[in-house]
Amino acid sequence: MSDTEVEDMRGVESGVRSGIAQDKEAAMCDEMDQSQQGQALDIPTLPLLGQHLIEASAGTGKTFTLAALYVRLVLGPLPGQDAGVCYPRPLTPPEILVVTFTEAATAELRDRIRARLKQAREALLERASPDPVLAELLAPLLTSSPAEDAARLKAAAARRLDQAARLMDDAAIFTIHGFCQRMLSRHAFDAGGRFGAELLQDGQSLLARCVEDYWRCEFYPLAREWQALIRGRWAGPDALGEELRGLLRDGTPRPLYRDGECLEAPHDLSELLGNAEQWRQQQEAARRAVEESFDEAAIRAVMGEAFASKALNGNSYKEAELEPRLAATAAWLASGEHDFAADMLDSKKLCWLSQAKLEKGTKKNCQTPRHPFFAALDMLAEVPAPDAVLLDQVAVHARDSVARQ
Repeated sequence: MSDTEVEDMRGVESGVRSGIAQDKEAAMCDEMDQSQQGQALDIPTLPLLGQHLIEASAGTGKTFTLAALYVRLVLGPLPGQDAGVCYPRPLTPPEILVVTFTEAATAELRDRIRARLKQAREALLERASPDPVLAELLAPLLTSSPAEDAARLKAAAARRLDQAARLMDDAAIFTIHGFCQRMLSRHAFDAGGRFGAELLQDGQSLLARCVEDYWRCEFYPLAREWQALIRGRWAGPDALGEELRGLLRDGTPRPLYRDGECLEAPHDLSELLGNAEQWRQQQEAARRAVEESFDEAAIRAVMGEAFASKALNGNSYKEAELEPRLAATAAWLASGEHDFAADMLDSKKLCWLSQAKLEKGTKKNCQTPRHPFFAALDMLAEVPAPDAVLLDQVAVHARDSVARQ
């Protein structure tokens, strides 16, 4: 045999082996596709034991299928069916769990299943013609023999269907969250939960109540100065709750960092604020000096003299503004607030009657109006505000207290 013939035979042998390998690979792929491909749903013969996944898109009859399977579970074993297809015994609605997503869906399921049970009962009693699916489902009862056994079986099945239809108000048809609540309530001791626990659709209302309780219990007993400080950051419980939403995730505290350090909650607010007592004492002393030095008549006279001598710059001070400013100052003193009222300040947030502003607003070579009240306003404005960390620590304390509730 020549070398050329030998090479040709080798090429043929190689091609045969390659073809066989390709055929085997194709056969394996076909087997895998068949194993992964789902089977068409057949309601009358779907086994009611074990686990089954039914895939269906919108509008393809999911509720119709569930109602038909429900009828099968109520009927139990039927004559001539394999043991692996039927459930071993008839079930009642309280024994059949149906779980869906929304309350509207549970109501629809309950009505559709009740109607399907009645349709099956009417078909067995030959009062109505069944649809094709129901006819196939009830075929073992409708076609059984002898006649006496068929009548007895149909009558028994009709009674079960009628009883099930009457029990639909007690059927175990729940939303997912409703079923979870039911299980937690029934097994509260085993789950370590509360026997009277309630399921909230929206946790925001619970958070709002907890924040309001915290606000009353923790902030109301504080001194007026601390209350004013706190309200400077949070106007009320709603504002505090809005900030706490960012510090809580599913009721669990989230860390709050200040200059790269995680802030720890103080044991209680009195301990925290006690460390800032020096600021409070300075603030009280400055406030007391303002209140004691306020003499409206004397201040009006001093300012009137300055306006009369034209000692003040007309751009900074207008005589027509004097009375409104005095009225705003008197109202602020009566309110007890620490922060100056808006009507007491100019466009640059300086107190209109403060000594510092008056000195800047006095014309050159003119005498600046002076009164102890003007200097006292400057002292109060210069009292250093508590570090922002103080209020951050209040927020952390509120966060942990609300989380525990």
